Amino acid sequence: MSEQPQVQCPPFKIHNRTGSVQFTLKPAHFAGDTFETRDGGEVRVLKKGHLMVEMANATGQTDSRGNSVYDWANKVSMKLSDADIQQVLAGFQDRACRIVHDPNKAYGGDGGEGSLPKSCLQLSKAERFGYFMAMSRGDKKVKCPISDTDAQTFRLLLARAVARIYGW
Repeated sequence: MSEQPQVQCPPFKIHNRTGSVQFTLKPAHFAGDTFETRDGGEVRVLKKGHLMVEMANATGQTDSRGNSVYDWANKVSMKLSDADIQQVLAGFQDRACRIVHDPNKAYGGDGGEGSLPKSCLQLSKAERFGYFMAMSRGDKKVKCPISDTDAQTFRLLLARAVARIYGW
């Protein structure tokens, strides 16, 4: 069976004077697991992918070309699953979108016992137009408005991302 190449999709980026956010899709991929079928064939098992979101605040400075500079050293990142993506899509339909990832729950704690900080992503309709996204991890807080145009493009990409995460 021929080896399938890893795919790197270009990130979807939103930059403005307040902050920057980028979304990178990691599609389903072969992670080395195979099994043999009854007729002696080999089946390669794909590992489910995810969507990575990274967000940074603007520093208030500009580069030599007049573009905003972002504080990527203090970015907040979050790995979104297919279920998380559905919540983001609901947020773009003016429903509540608040995603909390608590790494302490993986260790059997109720969330208050561990020392690892929680991550939170919130998406809401902005007052005048567009949307407002905010993320936090512990004491780090970042924010970025999203225009209606970017939101429309992102909705289309998100719907396709779920299929790509499963490799369908």
